[in-house]
Amino acid sequence: MQPDRREFLRHIGWVTGAGTGLLATRPAFASDHGHTGAPADAMGVLVDLTVCIGCRLCEHACKKSNGFEPGPVESYDDQTVFNQKRRPAPDAYTVVNSWTNPKDRTKQIYVKTNCLHCNRPACVSACLVGALRKRPMGAVTYDAWKCIGCRYCMVACPFQIPAYDYHDALTPQVRKCQLCFHRTHEEGVLPECVAACPRQTMVYGRRSELLELAKEKIKAHPNDYVDHIYGEHEVGGTNWLYLSSVPFERIGFVKLPSDAPPAITEAIQHGVFKHGIPPLTLYGLLGTLMYLTRPRRPKEVVREAQDVTEARPEQTQAENKLPVYARGAALSLAGADGGTIVLDGPPTVGDRRERQGADPPKRPVRSHGHPADEHAEHHEEPMPVRQKLLTPGVIVLLGLAMTGLAFGLKPVGGSQAPGGGGAEGEGGPRRSSLPDGHGVRARPRLGEGREGIPSGARGRRTIACIASTAADHPQGRAEIMAPPVSRPAAHA
Repeated sequence: MQPDRREFLRHIGWVTGAGTGLLATRPAFASDHGHTGAPADAMGVLVDLTVCIGCRLCEHACKKSNGFEPGPVESYDDQTVFNQKRRPAPDAYTVVNSWTNPKDRTKQIYVKTNCLHCNRPACVSACLVGALRKRPMGAVTYDAWKCIGCRYCMVACPFQIPAYDYHDALTPQVRKCQLCFHRTHEEGVLPECVAACPRQTMVYGRRSELLELAKEKIKAHPNDYVDHIYGEHEVGGTNWLYLSSVPFERIGFVKLPSDAPPAITEAIQHGVFKHGIPPLTLYGLLGTLMYLTRPRRPKEVVREAQDVTEARPEQTQAENKLPVYARGAALSLAGADGGTIVLDGPPTVGDRRERQGADPPKRPVRSHGHPADEHAEHHEEPMPVRQKLLTPGVIVLLGLAMTGLAFGLKPVGGSQAPGGGGAEGEGGPRRSSLPDGHGVRARPRLGEGREGIPSGARGRRTIACIASTAADHPQGRAEIMAPPVSRPAAHA
């Protein structure tokens, strides 16, 4: 029995599918590169919303620190910006919004909105090239040199903070607050927004100490604060913490679970791509598809072909020694008659000499029977194709060409003047009327004119006519001498 390629691939598919199933039963673990939590000495900011007065000096300081034009300080006294809720923009990393106090509608609650610097940031997990990094000190920084502009970080962020430079077509960047990393890490000073706040609404320090300070405030003034520190547990914890006197959902904060999004997505992705499961699964699927879509022949046909081959091995050898055209003719006749052909052996030298003067055998017409050797017909000489000149397509193309030629040779002459006849009405020069009713010959169009008159003579006669008419009618001189609007400039 000869090896069959399809059988081999089928067995490979079975083995691959079994191995994939065994590997899939193993538990999937997240990569060791994922963050397990915030470091103990991470820095953060605690914002007390009960103290903020909405002066927006933090916005001015933030723009100035990051190289944007802040504008005059007096412009930040404009309270009309609170009429609509704003989000961080490419040129504004932090914004202040106003919300009506549900306890006292005559008062407002001002909320500073910016990046919260999550302990396990989803933007860092979604970044393909590592342009976003979670620093040990707590800040989430951005490297524009590595960024490829995929904007996956904008989709992954649960707070919808990152903004993109859509207006910059050459060097766009993802913009977000970086917790003044260049100041706090390199210079060891406070962030600009914290230093610029006149009411000390924000406190910069270690996250663990900020949590203790927030809990002390809630315990000391239970009527002034809700028992909730926003950012302590949301999405795994953030380095930007908030205190409020009303529920956070009433002032624009998003209610989020305590599990960080990367804790789920990284476990799935790293578990799937671990142990090479995707390529094994792909190979198993391809092998299964090849097995299910393989060409199948009826068992009766296969059995009959095997019986015929085993019954006449000598005749098969004799047929193989025949020329190609003779073998094809024999097989076609055998299929047409439904029987077999008995061959005594290969043709002798005498038979070949007798056939030298005869015409070559004609290609037999294939019948509906099934020859014994189906592959032999592929070696027959091709049937000549009759060449036909006037095909329907050629006739259609000729008709289109003649139609276009007929329309192209049609003269562009104007219509006959009303009441005109004879030589002047048919092919004669056009006539126009002056305001006083006197007819005057106008300049002929391109292609018009009487036969036998040279173009130069026609031109001189027309100019003389125009000049004499203009002398008789001064009031119509401008109208006569003005060239027609529709006339091409090349013939002026």
